[in-house]
Amino acid sequence: MAPTTTDMAALPPIEQILARLVGMYGGTDPSPPIAPMQVGPSWDDFQAELLSLYDASRARSTWVKMRQALREFGQEPSVSTVRDLTPASIAGYRQRCGAEGRSPATTAGLLSYLRSASAYAVARGYLARSPFAAWRDWGTTSEPIGDDEEEGGRVRHHPLGSIARVLDHLSGHADTWKGGRLYALVGTVAYTGLRRTEALTLKRRDVDLGGRVVHVRRRRRLKRPSAAAPVPMPEALASILADWVDRAGSDWLFPRVDRLGPWLNGSTASRPIGALKAAGEEAGVPGLTFASLRHSWATHAESAWGLSELVVQRVLRHTRPATQRHYRHADLSNLAAAVRSIDFTPPAA
Repeated sequence: MAPTTTDMAALPPIEQILARLVGMYGGTDPSPPIAPMQVGPSWDDFQAELLSLYDASRARSTWVKMRQALREFGQEPSVSTVRDLTPASIAGYRQRCGAEGRSPATTAGLLSYLRSASAYAVARGYLARSPFAAWRDWGTTSEPIGDDEEEGGRVRHHPLGSIARVLDHLSGHADTWKGGRLYALVGTVAYTGLRRTEALTLKRRDVDLGGRVVHVRRRRRLKRPSAAAPVPMPEALASILADWVDRAGSDWLFPRVDRLGPWLNGSTASRPIGALKAAGEEAGVPGLTFASLRHSWATHAESAWGLSELVVQRVLRHTRPATQRHYRHADLSNLAAAVRSIDFTPPAA
C-alpha cells in the first residue's frame, strides 16, 4: 500500500524523501534508488536534485537552510562532485564557519543539513557510507562547563542563582502587559524546559493549572511528533501563570501585541529572543537564550534537584540517549554541594 499524503506529511522532510526512494512503505517507488556510480553527479546537479524534492510551500525554512548548507559547502576548493562529501571536506567547511565568526550553534545547524544530504546521497547510491559515520560527536562537547562559562561564545547553561536573578528582575517589570508576557514566557521555559517554539505556540487551553500540567499539543511547528506530550509544572510556575492567563487577552498564551496570533516575530529588539537576551543582560546574565534555559533545566534536574534520568527524558521528551547527554553539563556548584558530606569516618558502632 502506497503512503498517503497524511502519512508522508507526518514525517520530517528528509524522511519523506528517503521513504520515496527506498520504498519504506512498500508501495510503487516513483524514484527508486540507482545503482552505485563510479562517479557521482556534480555538486551543482546534486544540489538541484535534492532541493527539488522539498515541498517549499510546506517546508520553506527547511528548504532555505538546506540550500544554504549545500551552497556554502560547494564553495570549498576540494568540492566538485557529490563524492567529495568526505570527513576531510566537512572538517574544512566546519573550520571555515569558525573562522568567519559563526557560533557553534549555527555551525552545528548547518552541519545537520549536510548530514541529511549525506543520508540522501547514500540512499541514492552516490556514496557507500555517510561521511558523518566518522563524526559521532560533531557539534557537541564532552568538556564540563563551569558557572556561566562560555564555550565558543555560547553559554550552554546557567547556575541556579543566575536564573533566579533573571526571574526576580522580570517579576519587577510584570505590571505592564508586555512585561507580564515576558515574565510568564521566561518562567514557562525555565521551569519546564520547553523548546522555544513549543512555548511560543502554546494556547491558554493548553495550561491546566489545577492539574499542574502544560499540554504540548501536535502542531505543525513542533520539532517532531513525539514532542507532543503533557509536561508537569512546579508550583512556582503555576503561580506565575495564574497571574498571566487571564491577562493574555487572546486564545494564545503568549500573543503578539494585536492579540491575533502567537508572538513569533517582530523587530530585533521586540522579538522574543531579543527581549530575552536584553532581560538577561539587565539582570547580569549574559548569553541568555531559550536553548540555554532548556540546557539549564536538564543540568539542574540531575545535579541539583535529583530527578532520575527517566523523568528528565520524559519531561524534555528526548527520543535518544545521545540527545539527552547533549543537554547535561557539569555544574560545579551543584556537584560540590552533592559531595560536601562525604568523608571516610567510620559510622559509630
